[in-house]
Amino acid sequence: MKKLIYFALLFMEIENQFLPWAIRKGTYLLKQIDEKTFETVSSFPDGRLRLTVENEKRIFLTPLFTLPKDERGRLDPLIIRRFP
Repeated sequence: MKKLIYFALLFMEIENQFLPWAIRKGTYLLKQIDEKTFETVSSFPDGRLRLTVENEKRIFLTPLFTLPKDERGRLDPLIIRRFP
C-alpha cells in the first residue's frame, strides 16, 4: 500500500518593524508544528519565530531567540488583531 504525503510551502511577509518588539522585517518560511502553530525555518538566529493562530481575528508572533547585549527589543509575544 502506497502512502501519500502532502505538504504545502507556507511563508509570511512582515513588511513593518513592530517597535519595540524584536521582530524583524522580511520573508519567513514556515513549518507547521500542529494544527494552529507554525515556526519559521531560518539559519539566522534572530529569524526564529513562532506563529500561533488563536482564531481568524487574532494571532500571536513569539520570538524564539535572545538578543545580543547591545540590542534592545521586547521578546514577549506580539498579539496581532484583525479588525473587520
